[in-house]
Amino acid sequence: MDQALLMSIVSACVPALASIIVVFIQTNKTTVLLEERDRQMKEELVKLSNKVETHNNFGLQLAKLETRVDILERKN
Repeated sequence: MDQALLMSIVSACVPALASIIVVFIQTNKTTVLLEERDRQMKEELVKLSNKVETHNNFGLQLAKLETRVDILERKN
């Protein structure tokens, strides 16, 4: 094989390899960021679910209290 042809092939492969490495690194960074966002969203979902549950329990307790007040008012 001619030395000039070999140099051309090597010269073409070096930037291609560099591009592949950069894409690989960027993909890994993006994956890490997305996983972190996913984890944060799951934590936020748990917090919001707990707030909703607390709110729902408050509504149930209020209904029980209203029932008790009605019973007491009927007795008097």
